[in-house]
Amino acid sequence: MKLRTLKGAAPCGSALLKACAQAGIPTTAFNTGKTVVRGANWFQINSDENNIRQSSSVAYLHPVMGKRPNLEVRTGVRSCSTAAVVWAPSTWTRT
Repeated sequence: MKLRTLKGAAPCGSALLKACAQAGIPTTAFNTGKTVVRGANWFQINSDENNIRQSSSVAYLHPVMGKRPNLEVRTGVRSCSTAAVVWAPSTWTRT
């Protein structure tokens, strides 16, 4: 998944951050591993360099489709029953 941080090109966004600072809302770095309780900053979007949105499917599933024998993708299929994947220490078990 590619994340890009949008920065300073939009005057409206810059004005908003300035107004937040004046109101006592700090400029805060997001996605640093620390929980953000209060703050404002430029947000990140999941798009590539051409500004094309990347879904989780495009980022993770599409690159391995047809290359993994243990992966089968079915679309347009209705299921009459469901299966759960249960994690076991050394193996995956289907129930």
